[in-house]
Amino acid sequence: MPAIYAHTRKDRPEAEWEPLPDHLERVAACAEAFCAEFAPDFGRALGLLHDIGKYQPKFQAYLRVTSRTEEDGSVAASKKEPHAIVGATWAWEQQAAGMMLALAIAAHHGELRKPFDLQGKIARSGFRLNDALKGGLTLPSASDLLPGKLPAWASDLKAMALGIRMLFSALVDADMLESEAWDKRKQRPMNYAPLEALLAALEADLAAKRELDSTKQGRAAELADLRASVSDDCRACATQPVGRFRLTVPTGGGKTLSGLRFALHHAIQNNLSRVIVVIPYTSILEQTVGTYRTIFDPVDPNAVIEHHSSLDPAREKMPLHQWACENWDAPIVVTTSVQFFETLYANHKRPCRKLHRIASSVVLLDEVQTFPLELCDPIQQALDNLTKYFRTSVVSMTATQPLLKKDGEFEIVAAPEKLYAPMRDRYHLEWLGDPAAAVEWEDVAERARNEERVLVIVHARKDAELLARMLGPDCIHLSARMCAAHRLEVIKQIQEQLKTSGPCRVVATQLVEAGVDIDFPVVMRAFAGLESLAQAAGRCNREFGPVPGRFVVFRAPTEPPKG
Repeated sequence: MPAIYAHTRKDRPEAEWEPLPDHLERVAACAEAFCAEFAPDFGRALGLLHDIGKYQPKFQAYLRVTSRTEEDGSVAASKKEPHAIVGATWAWEQQAAGMMLALAIAAHHGELRKPFDLQGKIARSGFRLNDALKGGLTLPSASDLLPGKLPAWASDLKAMALGIRMLFSALVDADMLESEAWDKRKQRPMNYAPLEALLAALEADLAAKRELDSTKQGRAAELADLRASVSDDCRACATQPVGRFRLTVPTGGGKTLSGLRFALHHAIQNNLSRVIVVIPYTSILEQTVGTYRTIFDPVDPNAVIEHHSSLDPAREKMPLHQWACENWDAPIVVTTSVQFFETLYANHKRPCRKLHRIASSVVLLDEVQTFPLELCDPIQQALDNLTKYFRTSVVSMTATQPLLKKDGEFEIVAAPEKLYAPMRDRYHLEWLGDPAAAVEWEDVAERARNEERVLVIVHARKDAELLARMLGPDCIHLSARMCAAHRLEVIKQIQEQLKTSGPCRVVATQLVEAGVDIDFPVVMRAFAGLESLAQAAGRCNREFGPVPGRFVVFRAPTEPPKG
């Protein structure tokens, strides 16, 4: 019987083609390592079964034909024989574990199907399993291959959907990694600094900041003490077991680094693999990544990856960053809410490939008040299942916690309301015009012109453009119409301009009101929801200057966004 192959290439001699048994064993070992925490023994079965359809003589003929170059230089044409359905067919006929394996195996080159749809496809697939047996396949007994014990999530119907996607993710990532290694003749060099080394760098940075804060006086010293208190509470709470947590800190209270301090200590304490930081807006994400890289790049320049729609993995110039975006194989991942929750509910192989990396991690959900209310139920369900079945700790972080508290959530800062008392006179609230009537844009522009340093936050991009034009060429305009790199450049320009003694007038949309580290003595905000006003006010006298700031609210001529 001729040799059976998993992969062939027309530019390599047959002696260098990859034998199918070798590929199955490599993928099985890799997938088993990925599944070890949430589905022991499932990974090996996935790996051994996923490509057994390649034993079909027709598939081997396809590999040989497409690996041959014709005399005219063209590649011979051949019809590709479906192969994933073969392993799925065998698994489907087994016990309950087989159904979950079958769904993942059948989808490993595409997308997951509903069980009923897969059942129909198996019924229409004919006798491909018999063809594979004729090609030299030897199947073990179900008792030798299939797991004897189902994982806990398999008894929970809603959690099972996530569990099957986790299996699918682990198989896809293992198959793609091992296929790539054969194709490129080497494994990916994904060697990162350990979490302990990253934690040491963070602790050194925090110690340096405390040394600097010790020289501050007055209200600035009070703010420094508040940040130190939050950071210490995060360190103390990190010894808790895996679970759901809340970090409620006023704007300017230092939750970006305090939350990370909790996450790294907690991950090491509980033997978790990575920290995933989830942020709603790319404007905040870019700023956060910059802060992290300043701390961690001297230890490991590849430790922090950012993954969002403005960074397409296929177009990334740095290979390590591109690879890490594909499957989140890095110690610290910073991504958007959209990427994170699409990954949790994805059914296609590419977005779902990184899902299994969320298991056994710490997830920091920043600015949770921005989650769409209509999606809160599926979001909470997924987060609960991650914690309960997949050893994932979840931290909800914000200055304005929504009313979504779950039973059993642990408050990292004991009595967080005590943190807000020192903040009460950081700024004074006032109205522009009659609170019941809209103010014309000309009046808003006139008020802004009378302030040397002012940030005006409006509802919409077209409002920001109109008002910025009214204020003239010296006004800095910031909105989501800009690409990510341009926004980051403008935010840096604002930060640098605020360090000087000259005027600084900025008109922006709400992308600046949560998490962006800018500090104005006067902030004007178009009237909106209370949490939006509170977040916008966080840009006012953020560092506790000697004079209270002024937070000016006005009714805009346009309506705020729905919701």
